[in-house]
Amino acid sequence: MSTYKKTKIAGLVDRCATPGRLANTGSCFDAPSQAARRGAPERAGTHPALVIDGPLPRWVKQSCSYEMATPRPDPRRFLRRGEGIPVGAGRLYKALRADLPRPRPPSAGAMLPRPNPPNTAFRHLYLRGDLPVAVCHTGTRQSLTWRHPPAGLDYHHYLPLFFDGLREKEDPLRFLAVQGCEDLLRVGGDKVLPTVPQLVIPLKAALGTRDPEVVSVALRVLQKLCACADLVGEALVPYYRQLLPVLSLYRGRTKSLGDGIDYGQRDGGQMGELVDETLALLEETGGPDAFVNLKYMVPTWESSVA
Repeated sequence: MSTYKKTKIAGLVDRCATPGRLANTGSCFDAPSQAARRGAPERAGTHPALVIDGPLPRWVKQSCSYEMATPRPDPRRFLRRGEGIPVGAGRLYKALRADLPRPRPPSAGAMLPRPNPPNTAFRHLYLRGDLPVAVCHTGTRQSLTWRHPPAGLDYHHYLPLFFDGLREKEDPLRFLAVQGCEDLLRVGGDKVLPTVPQLVIPLKAALGTRDPEVVSVALRVLQKLCACADLVGEALVPYYRQLLPVLSLYRGRTKSLGDGIDYGQRDGGQMGELVDETLALLEETGGPDAFVNLKYMVPTWESSVA
């Protein structure tokens, strides 16, 4: 989870087998894949279809367990002398149930990663060269260069566009989207508040992928969004229904090391701690109605504001 901007995360591999074209090496100088276009039919965070082969177990109230339905007995099959099972010590029940599989309840797959196709508008405009940003390689670290001052850009157009690129996992798109969001939020001031309704859809798409790497990036940018200007946290309160269900799932994902020491905690590697920090910041900046709405969507949340 400590892959916010420091470390390159596992990106998508360009599987386009074009004669005479070298495969991507994984460095920051690689061009992003052009295999996926903007009009791809797949949508980010789509609910997968649950396909189960065979009959489903049923819940038996008397035994408080799942049991498979027993087949209907054939009246032509009957016991003859000497074929019976002696009754006693549960041997009859064990013998009858020995050939049946042990039933398990079907898994809902709530924590499994959802589809995250590379069809963002951010990627589309970057491949066309319409973004006013470029990567500047200076020494061992890379920085972002703006062709126009960020404070003079149209925030209604560019800020939702950079937020749409938060679910990208391929460099340099990931670095451009994250650093671009930070720069725009840092100098935006009063321009950020009117664009909050436009930022909900790309944030929901990034959180809906349920990919821990993408979710951690979206949560860190959400924290910077709440603290960038006044009244932004209160403007997010009506959209808690779209943003908080995924946070409620990941709130309990913490490591249990006992008396050990987690040396990676300074990098925010714990998803549960990152979710708690985000919820605390939402409550702190959301005004008087924030806690009620947080408690409604995350029932286990307790107020952190004194």
